[in-house]
Amino acid sequence: MNQEIIGAAFKNTLDSLDTFLKWFLSIAVVIWWAGLIETDTIDVLELKIPKSNAFPVIGIIFVLFNVVFLLKLKRLHFLLQETNVEKREDIVCTLFTHEWVLNPFGMFHDRRSVSWLHNCHRSLIVIVWWLCNASLINLYYSFQASQIQLIICYAGILGAFLLIGLMSLSEIISIADTLYQFSGDVNSRRIKERLKSLHDIIKPVMIIGVIAGLIITLLMLKTTLKL
Repeated sequence: MNQEIIGAAFKNTLDSLDTFLKWFLSIAVVIWWAGLIETDTIDVLELKIPKSNAFPVIGIIFVLFNVVFLLKLKRLHFLLQETNVEKREDIVCTLFTHEWVLNPFGMFHDRRSVSWLHNCHRSLIVIVWWLCNASLINLYYSFQASQIQLIICYAGILGAFLLIGLMSLSEIISIADTLYQFSGDVNSRRIKERLKSLHDIIKPVMIIGVIAGLIITLLMLKTTLKL
């Protein structure tokens, strides 16, 4: 494939991931706040949804957001795999230096350390994912339906979140594995070291992100119940 097109598409995908996650987070904040205050309807994506029925509707919308995020990760991985040997160092540099704040592959310091302290920023994408999906908690308690409907909706939406979330985590780890395979094709010793440290640390920091996100979600739930 034309490598100029691959390179441009790769950067555009990174830009898209950055914009999409900021947009998702801003919507999640609105949903979280709407769940806390007294209101009859919730305005989201130019839709007016009765608060009493908002949980399943917005839950499905959020599931679709998760699917979009997963597809964007898969596209990023595909473009990496389609990069020719002579262009791999350039595309790795693009990935390392892109301004995407939640970039789990980005480099923000000169250390080639595998300690969590120097790589904690890689967990942020998982924590933000938890926060976005946890913003639905307040709507669950406003959902007016029978007990069986509540259970089915909650189990279905939560199950979809977990399934897609695990697939997204797997894709991030697979991308890190692919990048590590590029080590033999780059000339820079510093890049080789960073690719190795990224490969070694990515799984632990993703697990830490999952645990931290779960703790924050439980704290949010506890706060909601007190209110």
